[in-house]
Amino acid sequence: QLKEEELDTINAFALKVQDHLSDKTFEKFPRVFRKHPIPTARQTRKQLESLAGFKTVRYDCCIGSCMAYTGSHETLDKCLYCKEPRRDSRGRPRQTFCYTPLIPRLRAACANRKRAKLMQYRAYEHQYTPGGPMTDVFDSSLYRDLLDTDASIEGEKLGHRHFSDPRDIALGLSTDGFAPFKKRKQT
Repeated sequence: QLKEEELDTINAFALKVQDHLSDKTFEKFPRVFRKHPIPTARQTRKQLESLAGFKTVRYDCCIGSCMAYTGSHETLDKCLYCKEPRRDSRGRPRQTFCYTPLIPRLRAACANRKRAKLMQYRAYEHQYTPGGPMTDVFDSSLYRDLLDTDASIEGEKLGHRHFSDPRDIALGLSTDGFAPFKKRKQT
């Protein structure tokens, strides 16, 4: 059970994330919320990571959101696209992007009974009507075809069909036009 001040901190951070508030704005919260002063953004992130049981990963990015300095670009000092320097005069990254890895997020979702039940929507709640209107991805021809297809990895059949277990998770990924920040030049 979370304490009242922990809930206040979580709610304040949720507001920060949902409304894209800067860390600078978040740092002003303790002057506004005097009953339960809100910790700094850094302290709040650490507290939330502890409560969640997993950590976000911070990556350096181009100031114009052209690229992230990961993988083969990890050691670069300037953007391949706009040539902007990676770091400021003090050697700090000019822009960073926080990413929460997928597997820990899925584990946390499955460990939460309410969330796990919601994730079984496609198996128990969704009503497919052949020839009817497409109401979500589970009405798509690709998904319907996968239901009749044996699951396999690199050509080796696994002995079951796609989505045959109600706990199976259908993940989708769309990257067209993706950029992690509002102000961007490249996608």
